[in-house]
Amino acid sequence: MIKICYVIGTRPEAVKCAPPFLSMMKDARFAPQIVSTGQHAEMFYSALDVFGIKPAADLKVMRPQQTLSGITERILSGLSNLPLMRKLDAIIIHGDTASTVAGALYGFQNRIPVIHLEPVCAAGNLVVSV
Repeated sequence: MIKICYVIGTRPEAVKCAPPFLSMMKDARFAPQIVSTGQHAEMFYSALDVFGIKPAADLKVMRPQQTLSGITERILSGLSNLPLMRKLDAIIIHGDTASTVAGALYGFQNRIPVIHLEPVCAAGNLVVSV
């Protein structure tokens, strides 16, 4: 079984990652999970609720008057402490947020392949860069 973790935390990431996540859930070859970074907690969860998806973990990184580097640091630290991040076959990220950067960096540092989903709205295609 292919163990995949989506590292996402914003509403756009939830909306755009939900369809491939749900497809993987229906395919016996995959064991996908979602880790919420908590970057946009309320908006993120309302978007996932539409799809009936519940994250496996929530890092809850939001703090008052935070900096972008502080968010990124807390995401990396949180991912490092999650048992479900061990022995992954791939990490899926989306977009260009702190969650995206931290997920990609975690994958790189731990030699886990990173899949970056980025929709191309005008063409209606899905571009995957590995």
